[in-house]
Amino acid sequence: PTPPMPDTPAGHFMTILTDAHFAMVISALMLVSGALFLANRFVTLGVVLIGPVIVNIDLFHILLQPTNYVPAIVVTILWCVIAFSVRSALAPIFQAKVPS
Repeated sequence: PTPPMPDTPAGHFMTILTDAHFAMVISALMLVSGALFLANRFVTLGVVLIGPVIVNIDLFHILLQPTNYVPAIVVTILWCVIAFSVRSALAPIFQAKVPS
């Protein structure tokens, strides 16, 4: 059996994620994105799907558990490298108006 989460804000947050099965959705997004990256197909979709997950990981480490943030920084840098490689496909996301 898994030990109980620590009685800290980070522990409470993780308990909520696991009890509500929200962690399974996050894991599925990470799995799909990783598969898209490894297959080198629909990489832009993988970047868009995993981006919000990485932002949440960064915020978790900045706000709730600032002691162990190195993996979050590494993942964010790797995401930036991949996003930069598909930046032309991501450019329309930042357009203020839809071209008609």
